[in-house]
Parts: sequence; structure tokens; C-alpha cells
Amino acid sequence: MPKTKPATDDGGLTAWCYEASKTLGLNELARKVRVSWNSRMQTTAGRAWWPDRTIELNPKLKECEPEELWRTLKHALAHLVAYARSARRRREPHGPEWQAGDPGPGIPGEQPCHP
Repeated sequence: MPKTKPATDDGGLTAWCYEASKTLGLNELARKVRVSWNSRMQTTAGRAWWPDRTIELNPKLKECEPEELWRTLKHALAHLVAYARSARRRREPHGPEWQAGDPGPGIPGEQPCHP
């Protein structure tokens, strides 16, 4: 029996992340960033993977208010932005670079943890 692919690409959200990354001057991130929906996700809204520069979103977000989807996407992209800006050195996921470093895509009042 063939394996099923758990994630499906979302070209529209990938395009938004591309433009956001380009605006921030992060051309390498812009070229490589990909957004997909991962049906295996059960409790996490989204996550970012480096060095793949991918963002996976929980399909349950499609049932939420659009603001929740965008907040989650921006939060995940902020992780990739912080990593790209920190010269790819090891850092804490919600550490000083992420908290104080202008996460990038503009998340007013964003806290280091989801409420």
C-alpha cells in the first residue's frame, strides 16, 4: 500500500510569505519558504522548520476565524525570519531574538506563547 503524503502545499500562503520575506530583505528565505497543510497535526496550530524553511499549518485553522490563520502564519514566519537574521546560529525558539528582534511580518502585541 503506498504511503500518503500528510502535507499539501498552499500556493497562496506561500506567495504571501515570499512577498513578506522579500520586503524584509531576506531573499534566500523568500526563495525557499513553503507553506503546507499537514493533516497529521492534532494539537499544534502551526510550526516552522529550519533549514527546510517550511511552515506547516493545522487544517483545523480553515474552520477558525481568518484572523487566527493569519496570526498563526505570521507567528511561524517570524520564527524563520528570526533564524535567518540570527546568522543561523542555535537559538531559543521564543528567546531574545524572537521576542525583541522585530519578528518581521508585523504581529502587533504578539506574545512568545499562544494564549
